[in-house]
Amino acid sequence: DLMVNIILTKLKIIFKKSGLKQKKIAKILGINEIHLSKIMNGKASLTQKMAHNLAMISELNTTEQEILYPFIENDQKKKKNQLIKITKPKYFGCLIY
Repeated sequence: DLMVNIILTKLKIIFKKSGLKQKKIAKILGINEIHLSKIMNGKASLTQKMAHNLAMISELNTTEQEILYPFIENDQKKKKNQLIKITKPKYFGCLIY
């Protein structure tokens, strides 16, 4: 499933940026390292509760929403940082880009 792959890829990036290994993250979460590995490989589901617990790990510097909906969060950042320029062309109307 494409959405699951996007979520797991984002989660792997978050883990890598934090410098924490899966073994340490599993220990912090209080779960078996094998179970976390299965989640990261798409063989077990990433639940909302697990995403919440991951977001509570300060070293990961993330939110539950960023984990579960990485594509929505990225779109919001783009919109926030995007400059909208309005010009008056020679024809009727305005261009917004």
